[in-house]
Amino acid sequence: MAQPVEKTGEKTFFQSPLPTLIYVFAAFLASYALMLFSAPYLFAPSLFALETFWLYSQAALLLLALLAAAASILISRSVYCSISPQQLSLTSGILSKNTRSIPLSHVDNFSVSRSPLQSILGLGTLHIDTPGGYGYEAELVDFENSSISHIIDLVSASHSKAGNEA
Repeated sequence: MAQPVEKTGEKTFFQSPLPTLIYVFAAFLASYALMLFSAPYLFAPSLFALETFWLYSQAALLLLALLAAAASILISRSVYCSISPQQLSLTSGILSKNTRSIPLSHVDNFSVSRSPLQSILGLGTLHIDTPGGYGYEAELVDFENSSISHIIDLVSASHSKAGNEA
């Protein structure tokens, strides 16, 4: 369970890399199986060519899988939600950062959805709604259920605090 990163009164929640890592692993297994079953038919006349093919193809496949896994972790760490006492900020992007800020006072509704894979992995998608807009103002995809609950609690607490001060 990932704990939120806290700095100067702001809590930050990161997207989970698990779904993408599972897809990378599945692609690696499928590629390896394809290589395993097709190699003997491609190089049947020469045993040396088959051994060389196996060595290079396994090394290349492993390298691609490691690069894809590293990229998925890097990408998931570039998508995060920060909550300060006044606003909720959604940031995404590796080379160019895109940030959307939503004042907490404007957030009026949440909904959470989970795909079957997200349910198995303990993840979900948080839909954030504000009045007057069409659809959702923001969506946090593949965040841990504990992070989603924490975000909802923080926004609800800010609404309660604002209601008590009024």
